[in-house]
Amino acid sequence: MLEQFLFTKEYRIEGRQVGPENRLKPSALLWLFMETSEAHMNSLGWNHTRLVDEDMAFLIIHNKVSLKQIPQFGEEYTVETAPIGNTGAQFYRGFRLVGKDGVVGEMTQTSVLVNPHTHQLQRPKNFYKLDIFPDVKVSSKWIVTAPETPEVLYPLGVRTIYYSDLDYNNHLNNTIYADICMDFCADRLGGHEFSGMHIQYIAEALLHDEVVIEGTSLPGGGFYCQGSHTRGLCFKAILQKDDSH
Repeated sequence: MLEQFLFTKEYRIEGRQVGPENRLKPSALLWLFMETSEAHMNSLGWNHTRLVDEDMAFLIIHNKVSLKQIPQFGEEYTVETAPIGNTGAQFYRGFRLVGKDGVVGEMTQTSVLVNPHTHQLQRPKNFYKLDIFPDVKVSSKWIVTAPETPEVLYPLGVRTIYYSDLDYNNHLNNTIYADICMDFCADRLGGHEFSGMHIQYIAEALLHDEVVIEGTSLPGGGFYCQGSHTRGLCFKAILQKDDSH
């Protein structure tokens, strides 16, 4: 990460963020990261509204998480974030989840810049001309690639998108995908704990969409799932669980 641009925000895990056994919900974990990145941009004077006024918005393509332990109700953490750079049309941002004993989680996020009115992809230089962060090429060690689709998938169910799932862009909030994955994969994963999660966002899901979920277990542990609606593939995801969880 570009440590000179590091931004930190402190959190205490609240009741609304946890589920059974007082464990932080997957969506709430992504919310911690998302809120911190938004707070970072706000601190620099560039919130979502101001970017939209400049005909710019970021669409997330990948969230890739590794986790040593799942945060619990009442625990205190610091989220650290900073840009990493860009490659092609994708911007990279890094996150660290830091507890009393050190780093317990990390996430790499990639996004693309679009015109929020036309949805047309924009070049990174359009953002960098604002002189918020430097135009730096991301190191190869940070590169995130799409999850590979297994040859055979099995039907898992259907998830209808409801009003409460939507964000200010009027489509399924990117954090909710994490809960959907856990809802459909937990029994096959061996419980509601995970040590890794990679979600690739492919096409937006809208109000009343019925997302068909398919998946399969992966060799060596973990579970792959994906969702499709009438317009095509919506997302791909991998959940992993190590033996210590």
